[in-house]
Amino acid sequence: GELFQDYAVNRSRRSIESLMDIRPDFANLKTEDGVRRVSPEEVGTGSTIVIKPGEKIPLDGRVTEGRSSLNTSALTGESLPYDVGPGSDVLSGSIN
Repeated sequence: GELFQDYAVNRSRRSIESLMDIRPDFANLKTEDGVRRVSPEEVGTGSTIVIKPGEKIPLDGRVTEGRSSLNTSALTGESLPYDVGPGSDVLSGSIN
């Protein structure tokens, strides 16, 4: 019984560690003075962030301008690109 419990605990620990790797360490916050790199925790509700090509999306949100194809395979397991544009909802951990 303990063998199965240890296996389950280790597997859960690895799953949590892999989820922590999905979240980026910064967000590009759009301000009146331009764009400033901040911690995702510093971004308030209603703020606008800029996602550059190849960057991970740091927070769940909605696209306000521009179009792109996102790589959501780390979240969904699907390898197909997810096309987004104004009004599309996006999830943290997706890659632009």
